[in-house]
Amino acid sequence: GTAVARGAPPLAEVVSAESMCGKTRRVALEGVVGGATDRIGLWLANGCGSPEQDLEEAQVLGPLLDAPVTSSKGTIGNAFECSGLIDLVLSVRLLGNDRIPPVGLLNRQDPGIGGIDVVRTAPMKVRRLERILVTAADHGRRSTAAGAVLIEAVQD
Repeated sequence: GTAVARGAPPLAEVVSAESMCGKTRRVALEGVVGGATDRIGLWLANGCGSPEQDLEEAQVLGPLLDAPVTSSKGTIGNAFECSGLIDLVLSVRLLGNDRIPPVGLLNRQDPGIGGIDVVRTAPMKVRRLERILVTAADHGRRSTAAGAVLIEAVQD
């Protein structure tokens, strides 16, 4: 694609991208992830913007995904639409690495989010990251929109 046309080696490929509005945000979150729960090495949660919405994202997607979770929101804050792009760039940079950065400024995990494996306080050592799922839910209080992008390292 674009990298090859510029003479640069491709680093990642978008395997799937989904965006939808559902009857509820929960329905939209389940819909955008769909069957993309296989072989994911990292879930990069974009965060929804409030403790209640973050809890909903964790409750809906946590049971579907067997992967460690991190987020850039604690470090960069809410950059609105740009935060999703920042997370995609971060994901490409993480592909091929063996460490997952922690959620910035998170020292204590909210016990209400259940058993998801949130990376906090220090980087987590993992096997080489090959697939990363980035999720986002709309920030509006009554919004029912969500999106997800699955990216994969390009094999040498």
